[in-house]
Amino acid sequence: MQDGVRRSVLCVDPAGVRPGTYLPDLSDYDDYSTYGVCGYRCISHGKFRVRDQRLMLTYAQINDTFDKEAFGPWLQEKCKDGDILFQAGPEPTRPKEKQDVQSIWRNLIMSVKTVDEFLEKSLKERPRETILNFTRLRAFAEWKYKPAGTLYQSPEITCHLDKFPGLERWLLEELRGDVVEGGRKKSLVMWGPSRVGKTVWARSLGQHAYFPGMFMLDGFNSEKCDYAIFDDIINGFKRMSSYKGWFGSQKEFIVTDKYRSKQKITWGKPSIFISSEDPRMNLPHDQVQFLEANCVFVHVDSTLCEPV
Repeated sequence: MQDGVRRSVLCVDPAGVRPGTYLPDLSDYDDYSTYGVCGYRCISHGKFRVRDQRLMLTYAQINDTFDKEAFGPWLQEKCKDGDILFQAGPEPTRPKEKQDVQSIWRNLIMSVKTVDEFLEKSLKERPRETILNFTRLRAFAEWKYKPAGTLYQSPEITCHLDKFPGLERWLLEELRGDVVEGGRKKSLVMWGPSRVGKTVWARSLGQHAYFPGMFMLDGFNSEKCDYAIFDDIINGFKRMSSYKGWFGSQKEFIVTDKYRSKQKITWGKPSIFISSEDPRMNLPHDQVQFLEANCVFVHVDSTLCEPV
């Protein structure tokens, strides 16, 4: 061996060397200080030591968390000159190519059919991203895997609109009539005793979004309805944070409910409010002013419609 040439003693994988085993003796070389002894610190916490003028490397302590894949580039760097004197254990494999993140999510989305399946599989395959972005992922899943639902079928009924000219006028001019450019349609507020056909009549007018008792975003799709019905809403207009958007037929506004994040919807359609009492009775003056400017009020005090 030529003087001054640097050599390496390398153990690739501790699995190929029993704990306590020493690598080959370098005492045959007169000046071992000119030779390099290379070990990987993540493999061994053992120390270089000299005994009887011999340089040895021991693997008395093995780190079980050694990452063989990450070891690959380091090994290539150390072995590039081809000057290895001794090698024990198999060479580590190259790091596996990471699958494209977009492909992972694309395959995940296409492989499930329900919200629960999507969240369960994403938590299994991409746990960190799912936990950190859970709200947004759930919102996406609810949009993507939204059930078709059942279309409301109105029963055959006989209506007595002659007794309520305000309803007939609203139906023809606001719901089915054309709105002037830049204008907005008026909504409808009707109140009266139970079992006179208010809800049945309102639901017979066309495709609609129906909110009984409270507003909920679940299943709501503004593109598939011509108007919205708010039926016996708890606390009436007092707790409706977006009532101006709904009953003012605004083009765009923000909605939310107790269990969902805020969402902007495109609307510009009329709404119907149904209650047993005049909702203006317990509202502050500014709310009453807004509703009277944007809604038609009709008191339904007798039978409006009945089954055939």
